Amino acid sequence: MVRLLRYIGVFLFLACFVWHSISGQVANFSMDTTMGCGSLRVTFFNTSVPDGGETLDEYDFYWSFANNTRRDTSSVSHVFSSPYRDTLIVVTLTMRHKNIEGKTATHSDTIRIRPLPNAWFQIVDHPWDTLIYTFRSGKAPSDTIVYRYTWRDVTANRTIRVHNNANAIENSGNRVIRRDTLIHAFTSNQVGYRTLQLIVSDWYGCSTRFDTSFLISPTLVVPKFFTPNGDGRNDYFFVQTNGKDLFRLEIFNGKGQRIFHSVSQSIMWDGIIETSGQPAPAGTYYYYIESTTGTPVRAKGFFVLFRE
Repeated sequence: MVRLLRYIGVFLFLACFVWHSISGQVANFSMDTTMGCGSLRVTFFNTSVPDGGETLDEYDFYWSFANNTRRDTSSVSHVFSSPYRDTLIVVTLTMRHKNIEGKTATHSDTIRIRPLPNAWFQIVDHPWDTLIYTFRSGKAPSDTIVYRYTWRDVTANRTIRVHNNANAIENSGNRVIRRDTLIHAFTSNQVGYRTLQLIVSDWYGCSTRFDTSFLISPTLVVPKFFTPNGDGRNDYFFVQTNGKDLFRLEIFNGKGQRIFHSVSQSIMWDGIIETSGQPAPAGTYYYYIESTTGTPVRAKGFFVLFRE
Protein backbone atom coordinates (compact mmCIF):
# COMPACT_ATOMS: atom_id res chain seq x y z
CA MET A 1 0.00 0.00 0.00
CA VAL A 2 2.82 2.40 0.84
CA ARG A 3 4.44 1.66 -2.51
CA LEU A 4 1.14 2.30 -4.31
CA LEU A 5 0.68 5.61 -2.55
CA ARG A 6 4.23 6.53 -3.48
CA TYR A 7 3.52 5.77 -7.17
CA ILE A 8 0.35 7.80 -7.02
CA GLY A 9 2.24 10.71 -5.49
CA VAL A 10 4.90 10.60 -8.20
CA PHE A 11 2.21 10.41 -10.89
CA LEU A 12 0.37 13.41 -9.46
CA PHE A 13 3.62 15.39 -9.27
CA LEU A 14 4.48 14.62 -12.88
CA ALA A 15 0.93 15.39 -13.98
CA CYS A 16 1.01 18.74 -12.23
CA PHE A 17 4.39 19.51 -13.77
CA VAL A 18 3.19 18.65 -17.26
CA TRP A 19 -0.04 20.58 -16.77
CA HIS A 20 1.89 23.59 -15.52
CA SER A 21 4.20 23.40 -18.56
CA ILE A 22 1.33 23.13 -20.99
CA SER A 23 -0.66 25.91 -19.35
CA GLY A 24 2.32 28.30 -19.17
CA GLN A 25 1.97 31.84 -20.50
CA VAL A 26 1.56 32.20 -24.27
CA ALA A 27 2.55 35.37 -26.12
CA ASN A 28 0.34 36.06 -29.12
CA PHE A 29 -1.18 38.89 -31.14
CA SER A 30 -3.36 39.53 -34.16
CA MET A 31 -3.28 42.46 -36.63
CA ASP A 32 -5.82 44.24 -38.79
CA THR A 33 -3.74 43.81 -41.97
CA THR A 34 -0.71 41.83 -43.05
CA MET A 35 0.16 43.55 -46.33
CA GLY A 36 0.02 47.02 -47.87
CA CYS A 37 1.99 49.61 -49.77
CA GLY A 38 3.34 53.06 -49.19
CA SER A 39 3.17 54.32 -45.60
CA LEU A 40 1.14 51.56 -43.93
CA ARG A 41 -0.54 51.90 -40.52
CA VAL A 42 -1.10 48.55 -38.81
CA THR A 43 -2.97 47.97 -35.53
CA PHE A 44 -1.86 45.03 -33.40
CA PHE A 45 -4.06 43.39 -30.77
CA ASN A 46 -2.50 41.66 -27.77
CA THR A 47 -4.12 38.21 -27.41
CA SER A 48 -1.55 36.75 -25.03
CA VAL A 49 -2.61 34.26 -22.34
CA PRO A 50 -1.07 34.38 -18.82
CA ASP A 51 0.14 31.37 -16.87
CA GLY A 52 -2.48 29.41 -14.92
CA GLY A 53 -3.72 31.37 -11.92
CA GLU A 54 -2.09 34.61 -13.11
CA THR A 55 -3.39 37.73 -14.85
CA LEU A 56 -1.99 39.84 -17.66
CA ASP A 57 -1.35 42.62 -15.13
CA GLU A 58 1.52 40.53 -13.77
CA TYR A 59 3.39 40.82 -17.10
CA ASP A 60 5.10 43.54 -19.07
CA PHE A 61 4.68 43.50 -22.85
CA TYR A 62 7.27 44.78 -25.33
CA TRP A 63 6.50 45.29 -29.03
CA SER A 64 9.39 45.29 -31.46
CA PHE A 65 8.85 46.88 -34.90
CA ALA A 66 12.14 46.53 -36.79
CA ASN A 67 14.31 49.24 -35.14
CA ASN A 68 11.55 50.52 -32.87
CA THR A 69 10.49 49.02 -29.53
CA ARG A 70 7.67 50.17 -27.28
CA ARG A 71 6.04 48.93 -24.11
CA ASP A 72 2.29 48.44 -24.08
CA THR A 73 -0.21 45.95 -22.68
CA SER A 74 -3.11 46.26 -25.10
CA SER A 75 -3.51 47.17 -28.77
CA VAL A 76 -0.92 49.35 -30.47
CA SER A 77 -0.66 51.04 -33.87
CA HIS A 78 2.48 51.57 -35.87
CA VAL A 79 3.19 53.27 -39.21
CA PHE A 80 5.68 51.50 -41.43
CA SER A 81 7.52 53.71 -43.91
CA SER A 82 7.27 53.10 -47.63
CA PRO A 83 10.22 51.01 -48.84
CA TYR A 84 11.91 51.08 -52.25
CA ARG A 85 11.42 47.34 -52.70
CA ASP A 86 9.17 44.52 -51.57
CA THR A 87 10.02 44.06 -47.87
CA LEU A 88 9.08 41.66 -45.09
CA ILE A 89 9.21 43.25 -41.62
CA VAL A 90 9.28 41.04 -38.52
CA VAL A 91 7.14 42.16 -35.58
CA THR A 92 7.80 40.53 -32.18
CA LEU A 93 5.82 40.64 -28.94
CA THR A 94 7.62 39.66 -25.73
CA MET A 95 5.72 39.06 -22.48
CA ARG A 96 7.88 39.18 -19.37
CA HIS A 97 6.79 38.41 -15.82
CA LYS A 98 7.23 41.39 -13.53
CA ASN A 99 8.35 39.38 -10.48
CA ILE A 100 9.74 36.08 -11.75
CA GLU A 101 13.05 36.53 -13.51
CA GLY A 102 13.45 34.66 -16.78
CA LYS A 103 9.76 33.89 -17.14
CA THR A 104 9.18 35.15 -20.68
CA ALA A 105 7.45 34.16 -23.89
CA THR A 106 7.64 35.62 -27.39
CA HIS A 107 5.63 35.57 -30.59
CA SER A 108 6.64 36.89 -34.03
CA ASP A 109 4.81 37.54 -37.28
CA THR A 110 5.58 39.40 -40.50
CA ILE A 111 4.20 42.43 -42.33
CA ARG A 112 4.70 42.70 -46.09
CA ILE A 113 5.10 46.26 -47.41
CA ARG A 114 5.37 47.05 -51.09
CA PRO A 115 6.47 50.23 -52.84
CA LEU A 116 3.73 52.33 -54.37
CA PRO A 117 3.30 51.78 -58.11
CA ASN A 118 4.76 54.48 -60.35
CA ALA A 119 1.96 56.18 -62.31
CA TRP A 120 3.92 59.10 -63.78
CA PHE A 121 3.95 59.41 -67.59
CA GLN A 122 4.86 61.85 -70.36
CA ILE A 123 4.49 62.41 -74.10
CA VAL A 124 7.40 60.75 -75.88
CA ASP A 125 6.33 61.15 -79.50
CA HIS A 126 3.91 63.14 -81.64
CA PRO A 127 4.41 63.13 -85.42
CA TRP A 128 3.49 66.58 -86.69
CA ASP A 129 0.47 67.01 -88.96
CA THR A 130 -1.20 64.13 -87.07
CA LEU A 131 -3.16 63.70 -83.88
CA ILE A 132 -1.31 60.52 -82.92
CA TYR A 133 0.34 60.76 -79.53
CA THR A 134 2.62 58.28 -77.77
CA PHE A 135 2.66 58.30 -73.96
CA ARG A 136 5.07 56.33 -71.81
CA SER A 137 4.88 55.63 -68.10
CA GLY A 138 7.70 55.92 -65.61
CA LYS A 139 9.73 52.90 -64.55
CA ALA A 140 7.94 50.15 -62.70
CA PRO A 141 9.47 49.15 -59.34
CA SER A 142 12.29 46.66 -59.83
CA ASP A 143 10.48 43.49 -58.76
CA THR A 144 8.57 40.67 -60.42
CA ILE A 145 5.09 41.93 -59.67
CA VAL A 146 2.69 42.36 -62.59
CA TYR A 147 1.22 45.86 -62.79
CA ARG A 148 -2.06 46.80 -64.45
CA TYR A 149 -2.10 50.07 -66.43
CA THR A 150 -5.41 51.85 -66.98
CA TRP A 151 -5.33 54.87 -69.31
CA ARG A 152 -8.28 57.27 -69.09
CA ASP A 153 -9.36 60.40 -70.95
CA VAL A 154 -10.61 62.44 -67.99
CA THR A 155 -12.03 65.16 -70.24
CA ALA A 156 -14.26 62.63 -72.00
CA ASN A 157 -14.75 60.56 -68.80
CA ARG A 158 -13.89 57.30 -70.50
CA THR A 159 -11.24 54.59 -70.38
CA ILE A 160 -8.99 54.56 -73.43
CA ARG A 161 -7.17 51.30 -72.86
CA VAL A 162 -6.17 48.79 -70.18
CA HIS A 163 -2.87 46.92 -70.27
CA ASN A 164 -2.60 43.99 -67.87
CA ASN A 165 1.18 44.22 -67.92
CA ALA A 166 3.83 46.72 -68.98
CA ASN A 167 4.28 46.49 -72.75
CA ALA A 168 7.67 48.22 -73.01
CA ILE A 169 10.84 46.53 -71.76
CA GLU A 170 14.28 48.11 -71.80
CA ASN A 171 17.64 46.57 -70.91
CA SER A 172 19.92 48.79 -68.85
CA GLY A 173 23.10 46.93 -68.01
CA ASN A 174 22.09 43.97 -65.87
CA ARG A 175 18.66 45.43 -65.11
CA VAL A 176 15.39 45.08 -66.96
CA ILE A 177 13.32 48.27 -66.91
CA ARG A 178 9.59 47.94 -67.51
CA ARG A 179 7.36 50.77 -68.65
CA ASP A 180 3.96 50.97 -70.31
CA THR A 181 3.37 52.72 -73.63
CA LEU A 182 0.09 54.01 -75.04
CA ILE A 183 -0.25 55.05 -78.69
CA HIS A 184 -3.52 56.87 -79.19
CA ALA A 185 -5.03 58.75 -82.13
CA PHE A 186 -7.25 61.64 -81.09
CA THR A 187 -10.01 62.90 -83.38
CA SER A 188 -10.39 66.37 -84.87
CA ASN A 189 -13.18 67.23 -82.41
CA GLN A 190 -10.81 66.48 -79.52
CA VAL A 191 -8.35 69.25 -80.42
CA GLY A 192 -7.59 71.50 -77.46
CA TYR A 193 -6.50 70.97 -73.87
CA ARG A 194 -7.35 67.55 -72.48
CA THR A 195 -6.56 65.74 -69.25
CA LEU A 196 -5.19 62.23 -69.41
CA GLN A 197 -4.96 59.94 -66.40
CA LEU A 198 -2.93 56.81 -65.72
CA ILE A 199 -3.88 54.42 -62.90
CA VAL A 200 -1.31 51.76 -62.00
CA SER A 201 -2.32 48.92 -59.69
CA ASP A 202 -0.90 45.57 -58.66
CA TRP A 203 -2.51 42.28 -57.68
CA TYR A 204 -2.22 43.15 -53.98
CA GLY A 205 -4.60 46.07 -54.34
CA CYS A 206 -2.01 48.85 -54.21
CA SER A 207 -2.84 51.65 -56.63
CA THR A 208 -1.69 55.16 -57.58
CA ARG A 209 -2.72 57.58 -60.30
CA PHE A 210 -1.27 60.52 -62.19
CA ASP A 211 -3.19 63.22 -64.08
CA THR A 212 -1.81 65.78 -66.51
CA SER A 213 -3.27 68.22 -69.04
CA PHE A 214 -1.76 68.85 -72.45
CA LEU A 215 -2.67 70.47 -75.73
CA ILE A 216 -3.92 68.27 -78.55
CA SER A 217 -2.92 69.88 -81.84
CA PRO A 218 -1.44 68.74 -85.16
CA THR A 219 0.88 71.79 -85.25
CA LEU A 220 2.98 73.91 -82.94
CA VAL A 221 0.78 76.25 -80.92
CA VAL A 222 2.63 79.42 -79.94
CA PRO A 223 1.27 81.67 -77.18
CA LYS A 224 0.41 85.27 -78.02
CA PHE A 225 1.72 86.65 -74.73
CA PHE A 226 3.44 85.73 -71.47
CA THR A 227 4.04 87.43 -68.12
CA PRO A 228 7.35 86.50 -66.45
CA ASN A 229 6.51 88.06 -63.07
CA GLY A 230 7.01 85.01 -60.86
CA ASP A 231 3.36 84.49 -59.96
CA GLY A 232 3.37 80.92 -61.30
CA ARG A 233 1.10 81.71 -64.27
CA ASN A 234 2.39 82.26 -67.81
CA ASP A 235 5.89 82.83 -66.43
CA TYR A 236 7.48 81.27 -69.52
CA PHE A 237 7.14 81.62 -73.25
CA PHE A 238 6.40 77.92 -73.76
CA VAL A 239 5.52 75.88 -76.84
CA GLN A 240 4.52 72.26 -76.39
CA THR A 241 6.58 69.82 -78.46
CA ASN A 242 6.54 66.09 -78.99
CA GLY A 243 9.42 65.73 -76.52
CA LYS A 244 11.47 63.85 -79.12
CA ASP A 245 12.64 66.18 -81.90
CA LEU A 246 15.16 69.01 -81.51
CA PHE A 247 13.99 72.57 -82.14
CA ARG A 248 15.86 75.80 -82.77
CA LEU A 249 14.29 78.80 -81.06
CA GLU A 250 15.34 82.39 -81.84
CA ILE A 251 13.79 85.48 -80.29
CA PHE A 252 14.32 89.04 -81.57
CA ASN A 253 13.42 92.45 -80.19
CA GLY A 254 11.70 95.23 -82.12
CA LYS A 255 15.05 96.37 -83.59
CA GLY A 256 15.74 92.96 -85.10
CA GLN A 257 18.43 92.08 -82.56
CA ARG A 258 18.52 88.48 -81.46
CA ILE A 259 18.26 88.37 -77.67
CA PHE A 260 17.84 84.64 -77.10
CA HIS A 261 18.37 81.33 -78.89
CA SER A 262 18.44 77.63 -78.00
CA VAL A 263 18.45 74.18 -79.58
CA SER A 264 16.55 71.73 -77.42
CA GLN A 265 13.71 69.23 -77.26
CA SER A 266 11.76 71.90 -75.38
CA ILE A 267 10.80 75.35 -76.65
CA MET A 268 10.88 77.76 -73.76
CA TRP A 269 12.14 81.23 -72.76
CA ASP A 270 12.07 82.79 -69.29
CA GLY A 271 12.25 86.41 -70.48
CA ILE A 272 15.97 86.90 -69.72
CA ILE A 273 18.28 88.45 -72.35
CA GLU A 274 21.07 85.92 -72.92
CA THR A 275 23.90 88.42 -73.47
CA SER A 276 23.29 90.63 -70.44
CA GLY A 277 21.38 88.34 -68.09
CA GLN A 278 18.87 91.12 -67.54
CA PRO A 279 15.07 90.82 -67.79
CA ALA A 280 13.76 91.83 -71.20
CA PRO A 281 11.50 94.90 -71.01
CA ALA A 282 7.81 94.71 -71.76
CA GLY A 283 6.98 94.94 -75.43
CA THR A 284 6.52 93.02 -78.67
CA TYR A 285 9.01 90.31 -79.65
CA TYR A 286 9.41 88.10 -82.67
CA TYR A 287 10.17 84.38 -82.77
CA TYR A 288 11.44 81.85 -85.27
CA ILE A 289 11.09 78.13 -84.58
CA GLU A 290 12.48 75.34 -86.74
CA SER A 291 12.87 71.62 -86.13
CA THR A 292 16.41 70.32 -86.65
CA THR A 293 15.46 66.62 -86.42
CA GLY A 294 12.40 64.62 -87.34
CA THR A 295 9.57 65.99 -89.44
CA PRO A 296 10.35 69.49 -90.81
CA VAL A 297 8.43 72.12 -88.85
CA ARG A 298 8.73 75.91 -89.09
CA ALA A 299 6.87 78.69 -87.35
CA LYS A 300 7.39 82.43 -87.04
CA GLY A 301 5.45 85.34 -85.66
CA PHE A 302 5.28 87.69 -82.69
CA PHE A 303 4.12 87.74 -79.09
CA VAL A 304 3.81 90.33 -76.35
CA LEU A 305 5.76 90.29 -73.08
CA PHE A 306 3.89 91.98 -70.21
CA ARG A 307 5.45 93.10 -66.94
CA GLU A 308 3.68 94.64 -63.96
